[in-house]
Amino acid sequence: MMLCTNTGNVVVALNEFADKRRGRVSDNIIESGRKFATYNTGITERKNAGKKKKESTDPKEKYIGFTINVPDIDVSR
Repeated sequence: MMLCTNTGNVVVALNEFADKRRGRVSDNIIESGRKFATYNTGITERKNAGKKKKESTDPKEKYIGFTINVPDIDVSR
């Protein structure tokens, strides 16, 4: 499991999760030219966020994404 940076596909995933259009664990793809790699993205709430961030409606401040290589992992803890 590795923490994601909030760029590109990760921001899309966080927004879709907040809108209930994506599950807590989903497939994702990294592309570079003709090469690509698939991985799973897990999303959970930020536990140590300050009160202001917890009340935020911005998914980038409320949730955090992880790359994981096990599709059935429980990231809600």
